[in-house]
Amino acid sequence: MKNIAVLCHALNAGGAERIAGILAKELSKIYKVYFFLIETNEIVYEYGGTIIDIGSYGTHYETTIRNMKLKLQIDVSISFLETMNFVNLRTRGRERVILSERCTLETLIPKIAALDYKVQTYYNTADEIVVCASGVKYSLIHTYGIDKNIITIIYNFINKNLILEKAAEKLDESIQTFLGGTEYFISVGRLHPVKNQARLIRQFSNFHKDDKSAAKLLIVGSGEKYNELCGLIECFDLQDYVRIIPYNENPFKYVARAKALIVSSHSEGLPNVILEAMVLQCPVIATDCLSGPRELLKGTADYQQRVDQYEICRRGILVCDNSTEDNGETCFMADAMRWVGNNKNCVEEIRKNQEQYMSEYTNEQLLEQWIEVIEKEDRKEIDIYETEKRLIKTAAHVYIYGAGKVGMEVYEQIKTDFYIEAFIVTEKGAQQDFILGLPVKELDDVAENGDKSVFIIAVGEKNQDDVVNGLKKRGLDNIVFPFN
Repeated sequence: MKNIAVLCHALNAGGAERIAGILAKELSKIYKVYFFLIETNEIVYEYGGTIIDIGSYGTHYETTIRNMKLKLQIDVSISFLETMNFVNLRTRGRERVILSERCTLETLIPKIAALDYKVQTYYNTADEIVVCASGVKYSLIHTYGIDKNIITIIYNFINKNLILEKAAEKLDESIQTFLGGTEYFISVGRLHPVKNQARLIRQFSNFHKDDKSAAKLLIVGSGEKYNELCGLIECFDLQDYVRIIPYNENPFKYVARAKALIVSSHSEGLPNVILEAMVLQCPVIATDCLSGPRELLKGTADYQQRVDQYEICRRGILVCDNSTEDNGETCFMADAMRWVGNNKNCVEEIRKNQEQYMSEYTNEQLLEQWIEVIEKEDRKEIDIYETEKRLIKTAAHVYIYGAGKVGMEVYEQIKTDFYIEAFIVTEKGAQQDFILGLPVKELDDVAENGDKSVFIIAVGEKNQDDVVNGLKKRGLDNIVFPFN
């Protein structure tokens, strides 16, 4: 029996975390599964296996994970989301390393340069990358140069029985009062720029102006854009027609009764919310973004061409993902809403096609695909940690980029193992000339050393983009992120 490690940051929010929990539960029926978590204080998703509370061992969790993999004799380690994917690769021992990529990184908002660098640098060292959709595979190959031979597509697990059970629950009285018996559209997702609910509100406003009694709109979600979206609702005078409901564990009761689910995202992986809607035979209107909706609604993985207005597909409606939809110059999403209301026979055909598709969509088949990946014997003999140590030790010049708290902590951690020439900052300003006995220099002062230099990045995540961009702009590609 193989020992399997599943690596995830937490089990309290997010579609990827939910899938990680279900995977661990399914695999624990066959293998000895250990679930490595950084945060365990709030676990809301189902899972299987033995929890390994990595966070309880202190802040240096990469070292802990590396040691735990050896101690537990892990044969295969599977990680979810980019941060844990990098950790998985950097802590490789004797095990086979599998990454699970859940989104199209090139379409993230905001764009993350440091993340792109890490993907291009590390991902090809994985033994296998399991992606949740063909569009994610397309993105990794064409944008990041990842070897197509190590990428496998496995769609998301979904608990149909749970969805149907929760969908039968009654709507909250306050929501029933708000709706007043009127039909409604539904949107489910975190309130974030990439989910683009602002477009949805603008498009609904266009739809609504023709017939104010036609339908209302419920947005189920929580997040950073809440106040902005509330302001937009007020701006369009839609307070009596649009309601934002904080995300809760049962959005299914709203989806089951909706006129249609609307997905307005700029970017997706394989949207669970569309799968859930199809279980409930709820029509779907979704942007033709990279990736997911095209595969689920149209049944094609061809991302060379995109919808330029809106298109009626077998299992839903695809709408163009154009900026003109954001500013109201075009209103194809609003047109799709009208189409749903005016074509009941066609909508009923979409429902039947959804039902047929989901009857053939089973967790058992998906688990078999995962087992096939896990049982492969090929394994790369790559130790990123040792490779980076050799790079640092053989470089003519080694610098720590960052002279603040993080930089000093990194220096104290590695000073006995490596010779560090200086701290580097972009501009010194009032920065002191020496810290911990090392000189502090500006990047331009050392850029002429070129590929003879190694830069150890020691700044917080929010500043990593500027640092990586500054280095790459000067052709300085020997970049190392310190082992935690």
